[in-house]
Amino acid sequence: MLVVSACDGVTREAEEHVRLARWAGVPQVVVFVNKADLQDDPELRNVTEAEVGSCCAGTGTWEPRCPSCSAPR
Repeated sequence: MLVVSACDGVTREAEEHVRLARWAGVPQVVVFVNKADLQDDPELRNVTEAEVGSCCAGTGTWEPRCPSCSAPR
């Protein structure tokens, strides 16, 4: 499972986690876009989801799905 902030997007740390998961032979990764309620601009949320897709591209077996979530207040 990988959690990506809707506010920060895909960080270098997240990219490294994806590379390590590939290296370790992890067959599938679930990516959650967190803090969606703090990102008011739907276009920026779409950019974050596109960044996740780019980060996971080329794995051959991973098809990124990005459910958005937020902690209840």
